[in-house]
Amino acid sequence: MSLFVDLYICRSSVQERHQMPFSMFLAAVSGWTNLIVAFCFPFSFMKRFFGLRLGFTLTILLCLAATVLFFTTTSSTPLIGYFVWLSGIALIIFPFAEVL
Repeated sequence: MSLFVDLYICRSSVQERHQMPFSMFLAAVSGWTNLIVAFCFPFSFMKRFFGLRLGFTLTILLCLAATVLFFTTTSSTPLIGYFVWLSGIALIIFPFAEVL
């Protein structure tokens, strides 16, 4: 990634240089979602860890908000895998949700 950043800094457009770091930050924060879900998964089966799971869930939702913000501020378009990824995350962080 540093090679990409080094090549990007050499560009001459000042406007693009100021937009790219924020979108890269959003991409990094959305990438943390997978790691946090992996930490949350073992605690999803026991109700006694509700407080810990709640903290993980709020952090995951914050990271997912960064993902949505990334897609709205850049020209990237989410594909079908993004929605499958979201549904998998929802199944992990809300294991005891009642199905209507």
